[in-house]
This record gives sequence, structure tokens and C-alpha cells, in this order.
Amino acid sequence: MIHRGKVVVATSVFGEASRAVEMLREAGFFVDTTLVGSTRKPSTEEKAELMKDAVAVVAGTDSYGASLLERLPNLRIISRVGVGLDNIDFSAASRLEIEVCWTPDAVSRAVAELTVGLIISTTRFVGKADRGLRRGEWKRYVGLEIHSRTLGIIGLGRIGKLVVPPMKALGAKIVANDIAPDHEFARKWGVEWRAREDLLAESDFVTLHVPLTKLTKGMVNEAFLNRMKPTAVLINTSRGSVVDEPALYEALRKGGIAGAAIDVFEKEPYEGPLRSLENVLLTCHMGSCSDLARKRMEEEAAGNIIAFFEGKSPPGRVPDDLRRNEV
Repeated sequence: MIHRGKVVVATSVFGEASRAVEMLREAGFFVDTTLVGSTRKPSTEEKAELMKDAVAVVAGTDSYGASLLERLPNLRIISRVGVGLDNIDFSAASRLEIEVCWTPDAVSRAVAELTVGLIISTTRFVGKADRGLRRGEWKRYVGLEIHSRTLGIIGLGRIGKLVVPPMKALGAKIVANDIAPDHEFARKWGVEWRAREDLLAESDFVTLHVPLTKLTKGMVNEAFLNRMKPTAVLINTSRGSVVDEPALYEALRKGGIAGAAIDVFEKEPYEGPLRSLENVLLTCHMGSCSDLARKRMEEEAAGNIIAFFEGKSPPGRVPDDLRRNEV
């Protein structure tokens, strides 16, 4: 049997929903799952020690900066379980000739489903009613019906496009903004393109589906929120740092917008002041947490590593344009 070296699985959840570990072992790798099941993120020192002889890493949301990568002389590939790339220093990876892959398609449907669920839950006050009932209160809230309301999608890519059909089925009008508009998709589904400022002024719900880059970091700031309707709701299932959290807190506290549903945060686990507000629904970076998404992500991450060491181009190699737009 071929012995291809050590693969470190550096994400706390891995292998329960898929054959990913078996795939790697069958391909001749020794798989180190020390970090699987961990309740805390390891330090740079701990990762450097664990990965010092690794040829590949299956990465989660933990950071891979130059200070770590430079201490891993055998590392040849990082395969990211998921779609976010802001935790990887692409300049250092390129300089050190470390390939970087991701699993962009695997999570799309699960994130889109959560997005739709958050829109409904927020506009119908599901979280607020649940908390009140647990306190012994019986109060029925009158929320917004989606039919005839306008949904604004910022970032009509893989995930944003999957949000469109269920929201159309519920009767929403959909407007969108994207730096690379897909006009054929828009014509098929009746999506209307808008400048960002016009989208914010028109939309009853605004959902974010953009990567974290230099262009999108802090995009949802005070000026952005001021352009939204005071009755509007913001949904973020993309990346935490796209939103200026203090600005969002103030907008929610002062009634600048009616509500928000936030699944991702600048620093996780989140411990900030949004937790004190009744008009925000908070979830724990759960967009990819479905059974089928986990299976696809893990097996695609393993498949990237296997393809790389077989001399093939990994299916999930990160495109050059995204590498250049790193944060």
C-alpha cells in the first residue's frame, strides 16, 4: 500500500456524517483526528506542533497565517471544509507553494435553506415568541407576510440563487445586486437588478451572500444601515466581518431597522452586545450544519487532497481571482 504521509483534520466536526476519513486512509494517508470533537480552538503553537510533519490539512474556520505556515515545511495542501477563505493567508501559501482548496458547492443549499428559515423566523417573531412563552408570557405578534414584499439579495452567486425559488414561491418580489450579474438567471426567475443604494431603500428584507474580501469587509456600516427602511430586516449567513457589529447594534437599538438574523460573527463564539436585544435572532454559524451538507463538504475536502497527491488538479482549487481579493 502507498504511504502518502500525514493528514491532520483540524476541524472539530468531521467524519460522523461521511466516509471522508476512510477515503483518506484508503488512499494511503495516516489521518490524525486529535482535534475532532474539541470544544476550543487550538493555539498557533499547538497547531504548529501537531502539523509539523503533515503533508495536508483539512481546515475549518481556524486561522492559517504566515507565522504558522512557515513552520510547516512538509505541508503541501490545505483543504477547507466549507466556503469561507478569510482565515487563510494566500500570499504566504503561494510563496510557500502550498495549494489551497475549498468546497464551495457543498454548503450552498444548506445555507440557502437556513437563510429562508431565518427570514421567516425573524419577520414572524418566532424567537421572541419562544422566549416569551418560556417566561410564562402568552403574546401573539403580528409580523410581515412575505407575499408582495421585496427581498433584496446582495451577492447573487451560488447561495443567493438558491434563495430565489422558495422566496418566489412565497410571492416575494426579488431585487439583487452583484459585481458580476447573471442576466440569464435574472430573466428566468424575474429578478430585477438594482444599484446597492436603491436595493436598500426598496427592500423589506436584505440578505447578504458575499465572500469576505477587501471590498466587502465592513460593508454593512452605519451608512449602509441608514439607507435601509426602518421596517426592514437584515439577514447575514455569509461572513461575520462583512457587518460592522457596533453599527448594527446601534441601528437595532435605536430602531434604524426593525430586526436582524445573524448566523456569523467577527469573533466566534460570539459574546457581544447583540445578545441583549430582543429584535435580533442569533444562531451559532450553523449554515453548513445539515446532514447532507456535512457529507458533501467532508468528502469533497478529502477528495481534493487525494486528487492533489495523485497528480490531478483538485476539483475544489480556489480560483485565482478569489486568491487576489484576500482580506
